[in-house]
Amino acid sequence: MPGYVVISGAPGAGKTTLARPLAQRLALPLLSHDAIKEALGDSLGLGDDGWSRRLGEAALDAFFAVAATVPDAILDGWWRDERPARIVALGRPIIEVFCRCDPDVLQERANDRVASGRRHRIHRDWIGRLGEIAAGVRPLALGGPVFEVDTTSHVDVEALAARIAGAG
Repeated sequence: MPGYVVISGAPGAGKTTLARPLAQRLALPLLSHDAIKEALGDSLGLGDDGWSRRLGEAALDAFFAVAATVPDAILDGWWRDERPARIVALGRPIIEVFCRCDPDVLQERANDRVASGRRHRIHRDWIGRLGEIAAGVRPLALGGPVFEVDTTSHVDVEALAARIAGAG
């Protein structure tokens, strides 16, 4: 399957949790916006909300610079604002995997990440707005097939990978 497999959905919907085994199963590199932002935060330090936003934008620019050099990949990120248009502008075929999740489970996952310390400190506090954010999240309409998956519980990665491979 040539092109990009874009993993989308609300924060806490399981995008990265799904992207990792899917990338392995499809033998595609995984590009993660959060991984880049977190590495920059570790290197350059933490700051206020404005600093976090600037660091996020720098991470996004780095993400798209790398994506432009990789013709086939899993793209994992929180795709809001102008970001979907930037994906399309890369000019590659796109398959979207949209992660749907029960809102109560989203909130539970977010709270657990904070309590356990698994949430990187560079990410600013959106947890109080998660219900509002999640209510507005829809598939991105990137021009290619969209596979909606319910990530409230286990996702059959093998079956999803087969569907994606068959769509190319």
